[in-house]
Amino acid sequence: MRKKNCFKKLGAVIMAVAMTAMMIPGVVSAKLAEPIESITLNVAAPEVGKPIPTLAPIEDIPNHYSAVFSGTETASQGNIVLGWVQNKEAATGTFEAGKEYTCMFMINALSEYQITENTKITIAGKEAELVDSRNDTQFNVTYLFYGVNFKLEGEKSETKIVDGDGNETISSSSDKDLVLKCEKDLPDEGFKFYFGGKELTSNECKVEKGSTIVTVYASYLDTLPGGDYEVTFSYPDGNITNTVTLTKAAAEKKAPQTGEFSSMATTLLLISILGLVGLGFYAKKKEFF
Repeated sequence: MRKKNCFKKLGAVIMAVAMTAMMIPGVVSAKLAEPIESITLNVAAPEVGKPIPTLAPIEDIPNHYSAVFSGTETASQGNIVLGWVQNKEAATGTFEAGKEYTCMFMINALSEYQITENTKITIAGKEAELVDSRNDTQFNVTYLFYGVNFKLEGEKSETKIVDGDGNETISSSSDKDLVLKCEKDLPDEGFKFYFGGKELTSNECKVEKGSTIVTVYASYLDTLPGGDYEVTFSYPDGNITNTVTLTKAAAEKKAPQTGEFSSMATTLLLISILGLVGLGFYAKKKEFF
């Protein structure tokens, strides 16, 4: 009888432990969670000159995990930038040769599934590495941050200053506006233009986008002596320079007006005629006397 009561008490204890475990969040789900073997995030590998995407399509086993990729947002709890990243900031524009980029995703397993150290995660065709993790105690979720690095090979194209016709060797006459161009994008602020070491104002030049276009007015060029001048496109991240050979426009010679010339010639002719007449009269008078 005592033995039977002991078994009853032991069974009650086991049941109590089981009920307690069911009430603790995550205990049962952790026990029942199915490991995810692999995750493939189909993002196009970067190519030099191609636009950097801010969103990526996600195609994989549904309801197993969620993945977040956005170049316009940052992940909560840690300010880790997602999407295509360069120097810990969201990469924008186009992919450039000679630079390194990281493709970053935030991934978390959904209910009844789990990501383990054996889960193979592939991003843009390369096996990704676990960069960081964050625990969200409010929602009892662990966010995992995976990334892959790419270094784009190839020579980095040198950005140059050219004239309006695309010539790198630049010469200009002082009586004409000088147009200078550069393929580097004009920033919203922080750009300055120097001609011969002097920063020009809006009264002396005009700056436009497309990518960067500077027009130096002839009214300013005409104040300068002829010679070689260094021109500088100053951007927040560096300067680009070139040399302009300035030629002074020849001064116009004022030709005498046709009317003035005719009047002067007529006067001289009359004086000559009167002189001859006077000389002839004098000769006749001398003979008579």
